[in-house]
Amino acid sequence: MKIPTSEAAKKLAVHPANVILFVSGMVERLEDCWPEIGDDFVETIGALRAEYPASVRPKIAKAEAESPRTEEREALSPTAARILDKLERQDFWGGRRISLDAIHNLCAKGAVDVKDAIRELKEVGFLVEPEGKRGSYSLNSNRRLEVRELLERRRAAVRTRG
Repeated sequence: MKIPTSEAAKKLAVHPANVILFVSGMVERLEDCWPEIGDDFVETIGALRAEYPASVRPKIAKAEAESPRTEEREALSPTAARILDKLERQDFWGGRRISLDAIHNLCAKGAVDVKDAIRELKEVGFLVEPEGKRGSYSLNSNRRLEVRELLERRRAAVRTRG
């Protein structure tokens, strides 16, 4: 039986693109695994996942690591959520960077956990610190949709409470 590739990805707890990477060596044409994939492929991927060629494994691991689980994104500390909101509203995406001191200034006076909040945002993948630009941060452009959805849910929750 064939199921949507996105459903197969959910079963395997990987991104749909990673399903395609796994299957790419097993099929002759993309149509054999997209937009639907057979259950037998899903079982095979599950069995071979740890044994996939070393040339592809780092890409898969990186993609999986960059995709934080929903509960991790929802459980941001108040300071991290505030920083995320401020940087998103001021459009600090990609090449537009902000210093640590400027982030401190965006937060309420006396906020002592700013460094912890920045570390938290980096771990979740929402904030990036480009190599060679230490102390200079920007929002991860690849996570723009996730950040905006998260902030919209948080803003809606505040509106319903207040």
